[in-house]
Amino acid sequence: PKSFKRCARKMPTVYILLLIVSALLWYFLFSKNERRSLPPGPIRIPIVGYLPFLKPNIILSTLKQLRLRYGNVFTIYLGNTPAVVLNDYASIKEMFGKAEVSARPVMHAQTMLTEGEPRGLIYTSGTLWQEQRRFSIKHLKGFGFGKNDMETLIKRELYPLMNNLSDSCGLPIDIQDSLSIPILNIIWSITTGHNLSHGNINFIRFLKVLNENLEYLMELYMLSFLPWYLFDMIPGSFYHYDRIMSNHIWFMDYVRNLVKEHKSTYKEDNMRDYIDCYLREIYSHDRTVKGSTTFSETQLLYNIGDLFLAGAETTTTTLRFCILYLLYYPEAQSRIQKDIDLVLSKDEEPSLSDRAQLPYLEAFIAEVQRIANIVPLSLFHYTSAPVQLDKYTIPKDCVVIGNFDSVHRSPEIWEDPDQFKPERFLSDEGRFTTPNGFIPFSIGKRQCLGELMARAELFLFMAFMLKEFIFEVPVTCSLPSLKPRAGVITHPEPFKVLLRKRKPAVIS
Repeated sequence: PKSFKRCARKMPTVYILLLIVSALLWYFLFSKNERRSLPPGPIRIPIVGYLPFLKPNIILSTLKQLRLRYGNVFTIYLGNTPAVVLNDYASIKEMFGKAEVSARPVMHAQTMLTEGEPRGLIYTSGTLWQEQRRFSIKHLKGFGFGKNDMETLIKRELYPLMNNLSDSCGLPIDIQDSLSIPILNIIWSITTGHNLSHGNINFIRFLKVLNENLEYLMELYMLSFLPWYLFDMIPGSFYHYDRIMSNHIWFMDYVRNLVKEHKSTYKEDNMRDYIDCYLREIYSHDRTVKGSTTFSETQLLYNIGDLFLAGAETTTTTLRFCILYLLYYPEAQSRIQKDIDLVLSKDEEPSLSDRAQLPYLEAFIAEVQRIANIVPLSLFHYTSAPVQLDKYTIPKDCVVIGNFDSVHRSPEIWEDPDQFKPERFLSDEGRFTTPNGFIPFSIGKRQCLGELMARAELFLFMAFMLKEFIFEVPVTCSLPSLKPRAGVITHPEPFKVLLRKRKPAVIS
């Protein structure tokens, strides 16, 4: 009969619906069991988790709303991977201090850029990461990260910057490139023994590569938590794949040629830079040790890339934010300059030894780091074994994220956290002090290995510039926005500034 035929035709649809409903029931029941040991959090969508709601331009406000609902520690899902988000200083300090939370997740986005497996200093784990980090800290100290050589190296790059800025006095300028050159050259000379001039075409391309990839990578990292079969279905244009790869290939070819040049001029009794020391480690292992090693030319290339990514762009961006806040708070600029005039004569140049005598300058820089929050979220940590946090058991293979923005804006730590107040970093006696909860360089086993260099650069650059110049908004421009552009690193919107040569105050 016709009714039977109609029923038969509908059966495949019924079976499909039953299959979908059964799969969803199984999924949510399994998810509920898994969640029992994890901190609370929003419901996850099958396969994609909470990813659709984590858009880079609103991710911080999204996490803030989740914190208000679920507390300081909550769980979201990146695809099928649980991610525990830590929003308070105590939890971040505890978890990031554990060896079991010092690994990195293996992400499609990263292995696409590192020849199929984790390499470098930032995204590696275990023995590979430990050996490479230990080696890098040791040898970077020998070429400028050590206290004795640090100031000389920084000042060598500061002198041409000051000349360039003097030539620009009275003109509206975008100061970004002027700051990028010396900061980049500091890490470049330590690593490669070379310097890049302002007009060098490779330097211009290098800055473009850094800026573009940092802007695009957050979205790519989030998408890489999707199952590989879904990730491969997403058009590369959606996350700027072609541009990222083009930039990456250019940079790796450039660094590969530098290593090739070093190999052709290598002398074991003349270590010129980080590359030479790394080559010596490779050659030494080849002669004396049989078996596996974490040292290779390929690993060297990615170490160099990570040193630039971590060591150049964050410091330049912090300096740009410092200048932006000088425009908003001219009274802070005047106070810093008054202090400098009290400490230094007209012909004296600032030194790292002046830090204790210029506490307000140190406080100003720290407050910019806090409120601008250049790195608002930690890089993803990953659990290599189950770990306990309060009443929760965080399982193996779980992502852990530190929300530094939440800590740096916490009213439990900072009075009026949304207000710019450098004085919060001064003790009652007027000395510079950093309270618990100030973590611009992260904390724990993955803390930034270039922190000492970055702090020295920030102090000397600001002291040198403020001793000689007054920063003002050009009359042809409006006051630039303080609202940053989102990304792995937050950036201020491009802005112009006018420099005037200042006359030191006469101190009676």
